[in-house]
Amino acid sequence: LGDISQDGKVDIGDFTLWGDDFGQTGQGLRSDINFDGRVDIGDFTIWGDDFGSTSGVSTSVSAVPEPGGLALLGIGMAGLLAAVLKRRLR
Repeated sequence: LGDISQDGKVDIGDFTLWGDDFGQTGQGLRSDINFDGRVDIGDFTIWGDDFGSTSGVSTSVSAVPEPGGLALLGIGMAGLLAAVLKRRLR
């Protein structure tokens, strides 16, 4: 989505185009990424979320912990708890 130049990558060149168009209003603006008729911070946010993408497809996702990471955290906490309890029982 943030590939304003349509060269297959979301990069600083797209940011430059967005900056050139910032503040413009109307239909069909190249930097109006969210199609609301304005080139504004909303379009910048989309560009920023997609920065570094090479497909032109949005790469923004919500951060969700992986189950394996949560399992390791649980095992570590259980081990820590066991060590503390063992020390108190002595």
